[in-house]
Amino acid sequence: MLSRPRTLYAVMLFFILLACYSYFRPPLNWATTSRADVVYALVEENTFIIDHYEKNTGDKAFFEGHYYTDKSIGPSLIGLPVYMVYRSIASIPAIRSLLQPDTSISFKDELINWPNGLYFRWGLSLMTFFASALPSALLGVMLFFFTNRYATKAVYAFILALAFGLCTIAFPFSMQLFQHQPSSFGLFGGFYCLWTVIYEQKSSKRLWLAGLLFSLAVISEYPVAIFAGLIFLWAFIVMPNRTALFRVLIGGIPLIVINIIYNLATFRSVLPLGYEYSIWGSIVNVQGFMGIGLPSLKVAGELLFGTFRGLFLISPFLILALQGLVLMWKKQPEQRSIVLLISLIILGFLAYGSGYIVWWGGYSVGARLLIPMLPFMVIPIIFVLNQWFNRPLGRIIIGILMIAGLLNTWVQSITAYGLPPDAPTQLLAQYKDLIEYNRQTIILVGEGKTVNPLIDFAIPALQKGAIDYNYGMALGLKGLASLLPLIVWVGLILTAGWYFLIHIKGKDGNPVVVSSKGVTS
Repeated sequence: MLSRPRTLYAVMLFFILLACYSYFRPPLNWATTSRADVVYALVEENTFIIDHYEKNTGDKAFFEGHYYTDKSIGPSLIGLPVYMVYRSIASIPAIRSLLQPDTSISFKDELINWPNGLYFRWGLSLMTFFASALPSALLGVMLFFFTNRYATKAVYAFILALAFGLCTIAFPFSMQLFQHQPSSFGLFGGFYCLWTVIYEQKSSKRLWLAGLLFSLAVISEYPVAIFAGLIFLWAFIVMPNRTALFRVLIGGIPLIVINIIYNLATFRSVLPLGYEYSIWGSIVNVQGFMGIGLPSLKVAGELLFGTFRGLFLISPFLILALQGLVLMWKKQPEQRSIVLLISLIILGFLAYGSGYIVWWGGYSVGARLLIPMLPFMVIPIIFVLNQWFNRPLGRIIIGILMIAGLLNTWVQSITAYGLPPDAPTQLLAQYKDLIEYNRQTIILVGEGKTVNPLIDFAIPALQKGAIDYNYGMALGLKGLASLLPLIVWVGLILTAGWYFLIHIKGKDGNPVVVSSKGVTS
């Protein structure tokens, strides 16, 4: 049974993350509109063909005379029932007149001709909320519950989960209809279910859920299948009752079957070939398999330390994972297989990311290909917090690292979105030999100047007040002032949570004591 302090921390965490992820209007870009287009086509025309909507996006596949999305279907599959319900509600005359100034025009025509209209914007916002924001908030809660198993104080796990949700590139991709966060939710959620069955002897019924979550991860981000298989192999090695793992395999069948049916209906193949027929296929398919070639140490260094997409530059506290793995190995000898698993997942994602031809991820805040790796990378940091938070200097260092990540991530995420509009064109013009395309350090402007998205684009945009549209702006607030309602809301959640933590009873019936060292009873 969950302890009350832990439950309160989880509730606070969930509502803080959900508020932050849903406060801003989802930005329009090719990737999000491509995923939305297939939903529109299915609901409005009962087809996967997006011919009537293809002008909304440049991320599309052309096959046998028709356009399709070239994206994985995971986020669209979640967004489909959401849009169906939304469309039904929007059909009510009073609501339709608010969303569609000209009610004589069909919803289909509104989507085609007025992509910036209220109907379109609210539809995309709702799909994004349920397909990205909600799973991301739940992922943060799962990470809290998991790391709390190793935390000396629950507040440490709470702080770490907040840092993961708000101080890493998980934040910007929780606000968009992208594949990375649903995939991250599915991959970590499946691992979490397996871990509880193996180490806490929870009901084997959780294995069905693990299979479902793994399959969601795979149909959202296809390369993640390798890592789902790696986790399954780990479970097969360490789990006493190996035969029970058949539930994981069967649990994953429904979504995999749906994905196969979709592939057959679109590209006449059981394999996902959207990128094979992408209008950008001449770039993506120029090396390896679907653009994935041999790993590059140089690119791996850029992914971790580079000014353009460096993970440790954007979220400096993540570097603590290195010490955390060492501490976890020493302090949890019975779970050293998990240390090895986490290490393999990190190395595997770096190998995949550094071998991909478009390793920087196009228009992106940070190296988005690494996002499903992040929950696993954060786990061992809890051992560093256990050790360092006992010392004032340790608290200061960790606080500085996390605040630096918070500022860097948010400034890039809510302003210029990290890249100049013409970055892909400049990249293509500079690197003639596409075989070596992903072996280069990204240089975009000037003679030998490496771009820093924070300094060169995000901060200047912030100085000009170029902040993404949000609910504060709907209230008439402008610039940074538009963030005030969100700050007040988060402050109220923390205040209410702290009040209840002070007044709840411990297991012995005595009040729980909240001190500077955390919550004790």
